[in-house]
Amino acid sequence: MDNKKLHLGTAFMLGASFVAYAIGGGFSTGNEILQYFCAWEGYGPIVVLIISMIVVTWTNYVLYRSSYEEQFAESKDVFYFYGGKYTGIFFDWYIYIALAVLALVMISGGGTTLNQYFGINLTVGLIIFAIAAALTASLGLRRLVEVLGGVGVIIIATLIFVGVYMIATADVGIFEANKNVGQYVEEGLVLQAGFYAILNPIAAGLSQGGMAFASFIPFLVVTGKTIPTRKDVTLTTFTSSLLYYIPIICVMATLMLSMDVIAGTQIPILAAIQAHLPKSFATFYSLVICLGIFTTVSGELFLLGDRFAKNNRKRHIAIVITIVTIAVIGGSFIPFALLMNIVFTICGIVGIAFALLVTIRYFQVRKRWDLTKEPVKAIEGEDKE
Repeated sequence: MDNKKLHLGTAFMLGASFVAYAIGGGFSTGNEILQYFCAWEGYGPIVVLIISMIVVTWTNYVLYRSSYEEQFAESKDVFYFYGGKYTGIFFDWYIYIALAVLALVMISGGGTTLNQYFGINLTVGLIIFAIAAALTASLGLRRLVEVLGGVGVIIIATLIFVGVYMIATADVGIFEANKNVGQYVEEGLVLQAGFYAILNPIAAGLSQGGMAFASFIPFLVVTGKTIPTRKDVTLTTFTSSLLYYIPIICVMATLMLSMDVIAGTQIPILAAIQAHLPKSFATFYSLVICLGIFTTVSGELFLLGDRFAKNNRKRHIAIVITIVTIAVIGGSFIPFALLMNIVFTICGIVGIAFALLVTIRYFQVRKRWDLTKEPVKAIEGEDKE
């Protein structure tokens, strides 16, 4: 293997599959972006964006490199590597419980989208998403990355198109259009996400970065082992962050330019598109939202099955079916926006705590990694040149 060669195609596919996994119900429906990034007056949204970019890019790099260097046999091993026995046990169980709850949130978002735009019964919509995601989660890692990567390209391109269209056709500037957001927050029409009682742009940026990190950990560890060379770790990190934040910026622009229209809605970006774009495109984007939720739920279900099934396919399927059943029941009773606000806030707090632990430990082991040669790559017997 040529360690000097950069594998651009692999980095792009891993980055696209990462974004497809990351852009779930909270992201593609606009709720996550609205509550974390847009629910602030003035230049608050820019502060949130900068802090989030720093946290996510750094933690992605550390996790990609850790997985590449250590070649963890199981994704849970990263928690014990960074946290030791007892702290590792806590994060191990917490993260996977959080993934199960996030799957509930994502399936709830999918059912709500089908209900809001297509008029499909909420419970029926939840069942449709649950079945589709459960089937995809059984494909295996290689096929899953291929599916997520392909769908990720579609989602990214669509979100960029919407953002550019909104900016190009807007009559006012982004911050001018967002001037009434404080009023909507006071009226309870727009929720803010941060650290519970601590609600400001800095807390929101840290919380969003921590939430993202917490939900990304297993996926980054599993896919990080497939990175071809050490140099590709940096390239993959850059590609993942770039492909992740360009759509975020575009969704931010779309929501801030439509604040007077979206306040109080369960699927804010769909409301914005319905108000500003042709009806046919609103229908298309509803399907894109469904794809975004579908890819995230599929990834989460795969990781949960992979963690607890111990390579037993029947057990893997049983775990997936159990989780989606609980998600369908829970999503039928709890409003999507409220559910997302509660779950994401908790994940943000724990994510930041683990990010600090990871950072400290990283600087302790980095020198050892730098002194070693490239790890031997033998992922499923494939030559990844």
